[in-house]
Amino acid sequence: MKSANLWSVMAMAALLAIPAIASPLAPSGEISPTNGDLTGAPGDTVTWSVSLINTDALNWWAISSVQSTYLPNSGNAGDIPADDPNFFQDDLSDYFLNAFILNGTVLAPGQDINLASPGDPVPLASYMISPTATAGEVTGTISIFYDIYDGNPFDANNPGNYLSTGEFDVDTSVTAAILDGGGNNGGPGSSTPEPGTVVLCITGLASLIVLHRRRQESKALRQD
Repeated sequence: MKSANLWSVMAMAALLAIPAIASPLAPSGEISPTNGDLTGAPGDTVTWSVSLINTDALNWWAISSVQSTYLPNSGNAGDIPADDPNFFQDDLSDYFLNAFILNGTVLAPGQDINLASPGDPVPLASYMISPTATAGEVTGTISIFYDIYDGNPFDANNPGNYLSTGEFDVDTSVTAAILDGGGNNGGPGSSTPEPGTVVLCITGLASLIVLHRRRQESKALRQD
């Protein structure tokens, strides 16, 4: 499966707006490409990336999910999304699970989400273009959801309390481009889990359960 990863980054230092129900804080970051628009041939998987810094001096953030308004394949000939329930894939949550949660932490105040190379983007989400797609464009909004704690929720001595949930959104698009006189570049292939995947999934589930319990405990304390 050919992957068309577009990593063009332009400098931008703006706080991203979040809804009123979210936290009073906003992450500082940028999506790549900055206009949110990706182009690929039929059969390609195109990928967005994101740079993100916790600009809050007090609270800790835990990425909970990345969702979109992209519609799945409708079964019509020439549809752009692949006929796969996972045509839109949340890549950021997987990255956050492995880089942070499995190591007993979340995004600390002032910390860059890219631990290996601060300032550089990390995978945000990917979109599978159908191998039978005709030329065209689809649009959608990508939303990043994150939980906010007043400390590290994995701290055994003083676990952080859940405060609220934040969200920020970006408008994006995917264009299917027919290349070389109408030929395509092959369809999406299958992937074989690497050794240790099952163990990581079980460990990750246990860590997510800890976060869920901290969130529920914090809500219960507020209601008392």
